[in-house]
Amino acid sequence: MFPNLEEQQKMMQEKLSAQEVQGRSANDAIIVMANAIPEIKSITIDRTKVNVNESEELEDHLILALNETILQAQAVQAKLSQELISEMLPPGLGSLKNLFGG
Repeated sequence: MFPNLEEQQKMMQEKLSAQEVQGRSANDAIIVMANAIPEIKSITIDRTKVNVNESEELEDHLILALNETILQAQAVQAKLSQELISEMLPPGLGSLKNLFGG
């Protein structure tokens, strides 16, 4: 029922790696770029919007941006997983994809 499962998993990882996601803190003080695996690719800090010498403020902004990035990555993972499951179902079982949110 699940032919080429390893190949499908590899293809899924490639898609997740290629999909960019982004999280932002309040007022865009910190922007985190990642892929949907999620692997953090960059963190941009706008020093005009956050005091980098104030560790608690910086940490709060960083946590917000990172958490948003993770949520974005999870949403992409769920969407791609649903698509993969739908593609793997044999003909005639299309109605079963609704079980997986399709």
